[in-house]
Amino acid sequence: MPFRLAYVSSSKKEILHRELQCILAVPRTNNAAVGITGLLIYHDGNFIQFLEGTEAAVRDCFTRIGADKRHRNCIVLQRAEVEARSFPDWSMGYLAPEQLGADKLGGLSDLVALRKKAETGVVSGDKQVEIFLRSFFSGFKDI
Repeated sequence: MPFRLAYVSSSKKEILHRELQCILAVPRTNNAAVGITGLLIYHDGNFIQFLEGTEAAVRDCFTRIGADKRHRNCIVLQRAEVEARSFPDWSMGYLAPEQLGADKLGGLSDLVALRKKAETGVVSGDKQVEIFLRSFFSGFKDI
């Protein structure tokens, strides 16, 4: 069974789109090599991330994430075996605030569209994922 770890955290400073692309370059390669898939959303200084794969690979990845000094207030939402991956085709999906109006431009997705999908329960077949996403999005009035 796949293992999922979901967490939220806050950035210590506002991160620009190009900085995020650099931050993601290495993990995308490393995650693909060990079979980790997932989703990363960054908006208004806050992250929510879902990591899915074998328990050992996910825990190792999260250990590295936890040591990253660019964010703080890391709160684990879920650490559990799940029936199926919610993001099986994403080596690491990423959604950026700069792309609110664009749909799947350069590997980025429309955050407003994802929020609507989360509200109607179509992002994932896993209700827990939908709840986490709805809760994360509810804190932002601009999306």
